[in-house]
Amino acid sequence: MSRSFGLGLSAVILLAAGAARAADAPPLLPPSIIERPGTVVEEFRSGWYLRGDIGYRLNQVDGVEAKRAPYPFDGEYENSFSFGGGGGYKSGWFRFDVTGDWSPSTVYRASTSAAVNDYQMKLDVFTLLGNVYLDLGTWGGFTPYVGGGLGASLLRTTDYVGISYPIASYEKTSQWNFAWALTGGFSFNLAPNLLLDANYRWLDLGDASTMLVNANQLTIKDVTAHEFRVGLRYNID
Repeated sequence: MSRSFGLGLSAVILLAAGAARAADAPPLLPPSIIERPGTVVEEFRSGWYLRGDIGYRLNQVDGVEAKRAPYPFDGEYENSFSFGGGGGYKSGWFRFDVTGDWSPSTVYRASTSAAVNDYQMKLDVFTLLGNVYLDLGTWGGFTPYVGGGLGASLLRTTDYVGISYPIASYEKTSQWNFAWALTGGFSFNLAPNLLLDANYRWLDLGDASTMLVNANQLTIKDVTAHEFRVGLRYNID
C-alpha cells in the first residue's frame, strides 16, 4: 500500500509541476498573417473630351468698299454673341480640338456723303477651326494655357439695303474665307470629369460681300473680333 501511495503521490507531484510550468509559459500566439501586396489597377482615361462655349464678340472691320458711288466710309459693325461646340483630345500638357461656332445676324452700317447709315445689312458668321493648346501648369485647380487655330469662316450677308438710291432688301450672299485665331485662358476642375473653361480669343475672319445690285456691290474688308468665352469641357472616360 505504501508503494501504491508513493506512486500516486509521485504522479500528483508530476502533474502539479507540469501545470505550474504551463501557467508560467507565455501564451500561445495565433499564427502570423503575411500580407501580400495586391495588384494596383490604374484608372483608364481615354483623353477624349467634348466642349460647349458661349461668347461675346467685339467686332471690327478694316474698311468697306463699293463698286460705284455713293462710296461708303465710317462703317460700324455691331457687337454680337457667339455659340459653339466641339470635341478634342488631351495628352499631358498638349491638347487638340476641332470647334464650330456661330455668331448670329448682326447689323453692319456704313455712311456715305449722301446720307448717314446709307448702307445697311446683317452679317452671320460661321467658323470651323482646328486648334492646339499648351497647358502651362496647374495651381490650386487652375490650369492656364495658350493656343491657336486655323480653319475657315463663312460670312453671310442678308437684308442688304441702300437708302440714297432704290435698293430694297435682297437675298443672302455667302463667302468662304481662311480664318485663324489666337487664344489664352484657363481651365478649372469642377468635378472629376468636368472643367470650367474661360478664355480670350482673337479671330481673323476675312471679307464679306453683298450681292451685285444696280451694278454696285459692297465689300466689308477684314472682319475681326475680340472674343471673350466661357464654357464647359467634359472628359470622356
